[in-house]
Amino acid sequence: MNFTALFSFSMVSVLALMGLIVPSAAAPASTSLETRWGRSGKASWFNVGLGSCGQYSSDSDMLVAVSPGAFSSGIHCGQKISVSANGHSVTATVLDKCPSCGDGDLDMSPALFQKFNDLGKGVFSVSWSPL
Repeated sequence: MNFTALFSFSMVSVLALMGLIVPSAAAPASTSLETRWGRSGKASWFNVGLGSCGQYSSDSDMLVAVSPGAFSSGIHCGQKISVSANGHSVTATVLDKCPSCGDGDLDMSPALFQKFNDLGKGVFSVSWSPL
């Protein structure tokens, strides 16, 4: 076997082995979108109606509107979330987009807001995560 053939064979072998090793070493543990979009922010309330998810709701429903970034293209429509504040946690459903909300902020139905505070409070700190 001449030097060129031996060198070529060696390089192909090394590259083939690297192809087996690199993908398994480079793949981090996957983190689903659901575990990355929970946040903390400000909670406010609004009178609900036809939401950005295309569903009519009433003020008595346990629902939230999320920021444009969290809403994205509606991928989280119908997603159940756990909302926590003032020592309480309540399950709510994402059914709308809040154009004026910042990242982590929630706009709540009046019924959900009242689980934490009187409507006269206006705004309070909240944390939330997907279920």
